[in-house]
Amino acid sequence: AYEVGAIRFDGNEELTASELRNQMSTKETPGGFTKFLYDNISTILGRKNEYFNPVTFNADVRRIRTYYENRGFADVRIDTTLLFKFEDRRVEITIRIEEGYRSQVDSMKYDGIVGVPRGVWEDIASSPKIEVEDPFNLLLLEEEVRRVLRILYDYGYPNATYVRDSSFARRYASTRNYGIRLFFVPNKRYRFGEITVEQMIDTLRGDRLRPDITEDLVFDHLDYKPGDIYSRTRRIASEGNLNRLGIFELRGLEVRVPDPEDTSITVPSHIMIRALDKHELAPDVFVSDEDAAFNIGAGLGYTNRNFLGGARKFSTRLRFRTQTLAAFPNYFDRTSDAVSNLE
Repeated sequence: AYEVGAIRFDGNEELTASELRNQMSTKETPGGFTKFLYDNISTILGRKNEYFNPVTFNADVRRIRTYYENRGFADVRIDTTLLFKFEDRRVEITIRIEEGYRSQVDSMKYDGIVGVPRGVWEDIASSPKIEVEDPFNLLLLEEEVRRVLRILYDYGYPNATYVRDSSFARRYASTRNYGIRLFFVPNKRYRFGEITVEQMIDTLRGDRLRPDITEDLVFDHLDYKPGDIYSRTRRIASEGNLNRLGIFELRGLEVRVPDPEDTSITVPSHIMIRALDKHELAPDVFVSDEDAAFNIGAGLGYTNRNFLGGARKFSTRLRFRTQTLAAFPNYFDRTSDAVSNLE
């Protein structure tokens, strides 16, 4: 077997050698020191020898070709040279590329999006991932599809779909550029419906619900209310708000989007929470080298979750530290040489 001594690219002007190497499973064999680390110290620190496999390499070349084609280089030509060095049992690989013409986007059309608020079209036009006169890029085109769907989800269309069979990215022989059509079906527009809250019991903390954690407390930290236009972003933001409160564990925020065939136009929410202890005492033991001396101390922390309501958290801490271990310090004796403090 031959180790891969080097992988070189020639002729690539638009795409870098680094991004092309990332498409390959064939890798250059590491240097001597890296091999030593792998063989004698740790497989995490070093790398193993890399050997040439013709089947793997042929697949690499196909991936590089596809990578170019997906970025507008439909006429790319790739040639390879393998230089085998029998004395060293190594092979050096040269990949020569003729990139050719890079296709652009001549036209971009969004179809099927009818009867929607003007803001949908304003958001679609505001920051597209790919647009007319850009180099064609299949990955950016797929990102654009996801972006448009996110916009529709945020304007009350959670059942919006992208119709792949009615969409195309077509390269015309006359111009060697692309005409693109993206077809979407928004389906019905929905509003947020009833919101229910379920407080779950943690048997390790007892069998009682916390009466101070009310539905209104939860509702106050949502970014939506019943009757608002459905928005996926606001739903996700509400999950973040509840998770950050710190007075309960959010076990789930479920929204039930009706099927498009259903006559309902409301999306109910069900929020499941598990309360944390309202009062918590936490002991604390610590050491330090403050004042160039050995310090040892202990403390007690107190936390009140939902202090005076409104999901407020109140925390305080009492700590005792001393440098004198032989005797407990007497804070009322002025002649004591003990070094300690209470904070």
